[in-house]
Amino acid sequence: MPKIKALTTLVVVLVIVNVLSLGYIWYGYRSVADRGPRDGHGPGGLVLKELQFDQKQQEEFEKLRNEHHTAMRSIGEQERTLHDELFRSLSRGSDTSAYADSLIHRIAMLRIENEQITYRHLAQVRRMCTPEQQQKFDEMIAETMAKNARGQGPPDRRP
Repeated sequence: MPKIKALTTLVVVLVIVNVLSLGYIWYGYRSVADRGPRDGHGPGGLVLKELQFDQKQQEEFEKLRNEHHTAMRSIGEQERTLHDELFRSLSRGSDTSAYADSLIHRIAMLRIENEQITYRHLAQVRRMCTPEQQQKFDEMIAETMAKNARGQGPPDRRP
């Protein structure tokens, strides 16, 4: 009889945990990607919080952020497609080193484009800042670079 009572209690607890988990997933969960910078999340939220943009700057920043996000997503999709093709080429029986080298070169070119887009985006954000905000922006960039050098920065961006 005590075993049945213990099992019944365990089942009830598991049902409650499952219901709470599903409720969280369906109603309460918003990933960082779903939250905007105005929610104070992600790099965009940090920029808005630290630089204290006025309404006009916030609108311009949101536009720049959306353009940057769209461009980065496109590059990520292209890079993923090329990586998939590169590793599928391994399963082919023939020597495909020239083809693999070509794919690797195209992936490298996308990484270069990724860095160029990010640099231009940051330069645009800096240009929209007041001189005081530019100084704070520069400090934020220097701090981020120092964290990256120590291995404390964000993980590699893979959309």
